[in-house]
Amino acid sequence: MPSLELSYWDIPGRAEAIRVAFRSAKIEFTDTRIKNEQWPALKQELGCAVPVLKIDGKILSQSCALARYAGRLSGLYPEDALAALQCDEIMDISQDILTSCPQPKDAEEKKKAREEYAAGKMKMFFEFLAKRLAENGGDFLCGAKLTIADLVFSFSVLALLRMEFFDHVAANYVESFPTLHAYEGKVKAWVDENTK
Repeated sequence: MPSLELSYWDIPGRAEAIRVAFRSAKIEFTDTRIKNEQWPALKQELGCAVPVLKIDGKILSQSCALARYAGRLSGLYPEDALAALQCDEIMDISQDILTSCPQPKDAEEKKKAREEYAAGKMKMFFEFLAKRLAENGGDFLCGAKLTIADLVFSFSVLALLRMEFFDHVAANYVESFPTLHAYEGKVKAWVDENTK
């Protein structure tokens, strides 16, 4: 097994799916939590955004690429091409939810834009994911077995919502989607059981 060092802020966010995948498979890695004061120097050293994964000293980035790698190592990324595509779809939608969230500088504009986002585009994404959950007929977004995509959505989106990182979007937003709210509990139970 190569030497692995994952670097990210001390929050779940875009790195937690990777952390959980490694822990669930008992894969040894260094979990480096970046402090705000370290970021300027580290940003210069890395030359890219975080999370980053150093694999035998080589720095690699992009959270979904890292999640796929962690998923492959931990058995949480499907080998079947169609199942892998479905997994990738969920991870990309998770990133779309994050990157589509409006970021105006003005506080009033931000409040209005975020409320419109929650009622419009974000709602569309959540409805689509609820539909996928129903279509795939299992407890998880890609079927009966948890995949890295479930961890990405749960930690990159749902956990950040619960932590109120999406200002002006309700922390309990997912509760408006009963099947996704129940799903949230199933992912938490899986994580609790598999990362002891």
